[in-house]
Amino acid sequence: DFCILHFRKETVWVMRTLDLVGFERDGHVIVRGGMSAHEVRDLAHVLKRLHAQSKDEALEQKVRVLLGEADLRDARHAAAGADYTRELERRLQPLGAAVPFLQGFNYWRKSPELLSRLRTPALAGVAAELLGCGPRDRLRLYQDSLFVKRPGDGQTNWHSDLGMAPLDTNQFVTVLLPLQPVPAVEDGGTGLA
Repeated sequence: DFCILHFRKETVWVMRTLDLVGFERDGHVIVRGGMSAHEVRDLAHVLKRLHAQSKDEALEQKVRVLLGEADLRDARHAAAGADYTRELERRLQPLGAAVPFLQGFNYWRKSPELLSRLRTPALAGVAAELLGCGPRDRLRLYQDSLFVKRPGDGQTNWHSDLGMAPLDTNQFVTVLLPLQPVPAVEDGGTGLA
């Protein structure tokens, strides 16, 4: 049994009714096969390039969150005329596994190339279907977030993202998409539970 979404007058995704009911009941669903391995690698390549261009922003965010605004100001002052990236990394290094990942936000605002990939049926189409959007409804992208887990980064503890969304509605979905294979826990992987 399948439910067909018509979005912009064309079929963009077919989802099993069982998955839609499971999403409604449980609040989450795993959708497999929506993107080819080539499409995932292509998206990962675009995001890797954008992350490299914005690495200082990701490091600044971690210094601000984990060490405080004063430490970030000190890092800027200490790195005047020197390697700012290295100074930020030096300040985070003593924290070791307390740094769970680096994070970048809203790369779609800087990159029409990324935005076009996020508007695909496999991503926007599934989100629209899960939200019950009809052919005339408008789907909006709130933000993208890239999480970069480096070797030695700590675990990401149980948490809820809802408190971080400044929206007075539950009418949004989060798509979590691994951009590379995640090793098993016994091999050092820290996938989602």
